[in-house]
Parts: sequence; structure tokens; C-alpha cells
Amino acid sequence: MQIISMHALYREQPVFTIDRPNGRDDITFLHFLCEMDILINGKKIHTNPGAVLFYAPKTPQWFCGKRPVVHNWMHISSDVLPRLAALGIECDRVYYLPDDSFITDIFQKIETEIYVLDEENSEIAAHYFEIFLLQFSRAIKSPSRLH
Repeated sequence: MQIISMHALYREQPVFTIDRPNGRDDITFLHFLCEMDILINGKKIHTNPGAVLFYAPKTPQWFCGKRPVVHNWMHISSDVLPRLAALGIECDRVYYLPDDSFITDIFQKIETEIYVLDEENSEIAAHYFEIFLLQFSRAIKSPSRLH
């Protein structure tokens, strides 16, 4: 597993749009802290703040925010797909978690490690990523989740 790129609490300008008709070769994780319009399974839908999803490799991606956009995002190598499946995490599905605050907390830690230049940074970032996946899996199995 490799984190290709990512940012925590990343701010985009108003009327921000990503349009990738052929998707990407990796997995894209998105956590929106604002309302967004997104393409999921060939349909454009409106999401509320807190929407999260993993786009599978090669899946068309389109998302647009009319106001300033704040989101946590990550591109991850596709070899993590079996781990997602083992944890019951589906790609190309919008989730709303009962409490999504752990995402920003962990993403900030991962981002710090990615930009630290020492011998342990990639290993520490990988451990934080595994904790993120475990907490995400726990959250989607919570009886109070909405999706």
C-alpha cells in the first residue's frame, strides 16, 4: 500500500469541479466537509456535509462544490482493495458516519508523517492509515450510520 498524495482539510475555491471521465489508476478517498454534487455509479447526486467515499480505480469521477470546498482527500495505490473488501468497505458508495471527526485527526497525522524526512515516516504513516481503515470499518458497521 502506498499513499500517493493527500491533504487534510484542503481548501478549494468556490465553484470547484473535478472531472475525470476515466477515473484514475489508484483509489481516491474523499471526505467532504461541505455540500457537494458528485457522480456516483453514473448518477449525479447532492450530498450533505460529512459525505465520504472511495472511488475505485478507473471509475469516472466528477464532483463539484458551489461554495468554498473543504475536504480531506487521498490517492492510494490499488493494492489496498483486498484490505478494503476484508473490512467491509465498499468503493463507489457514499457513506455518512455517525462521527467522522476521526478522519481529519488521522489525516493530519498522516500528512505530518508524509512530509517528515526521517527513516520511520512511511512506516508510521502506514500504521495511521491502517488505524483509519479500522475506524472507518467500525463506523460503517454502527447501527446509526446513514448511507
